[in-house]
Amino acid sequence: MSELAGISQKTTLVGFVAVDAQGKIIAKTGTDTGTLQHVGEVQRALNGDVVSVARWREEEYRNHSLRSVSRDTKFRVYVAHPVIVADHVVGAVYLSRTPSNLNKYLFQQRHIFVWLLIAVLISAVLIGAFLWRFLTRPMHQLAKAGARNCLW
Repeated sequence: MSELAGISQKTTLVGFVAVDAQGKIIAKTGTDTGTLQHVGEVQRALNGDVVSVARWREEEYRNHSLRSVSRDTKFRVYVAHPVIVADHVVGAVYLSRTPSNLNKYLFQQRHIFVWLLIAVLISAVLIGAFLWRFLTRPMHQLAKAGARNCLW
């Protein structure tokens, strides 16, 4: 099972730990050993709940040498899901992933934002020109009529 988790981690970048009903690690992608019984979301998963938590990781982020490449957000998302067989919890799957950085996502979508900005500007100019013509035409007609009827 650890081998399958390692293969899937290469594609999904998700850390994987499987625990038995007592919280003992039985399969993993990392170097963790022992038990995860002390982890709150694992305890809740072993009680049958699906739990997700985002944790701040300032110290780990600050000390990582490749933080600009691999760890560009300061929090990590953890998900614990129970494994249920015949209405009985036999273990849990504990997943962890660093979410994508918002700045990186916006940079990847920059072309869409440029086209969107161009469309908004063109629309604003067209609407502005229409309203300018629509609002100023009656004023010009009134001024011409006033000049024609002027007695001096």
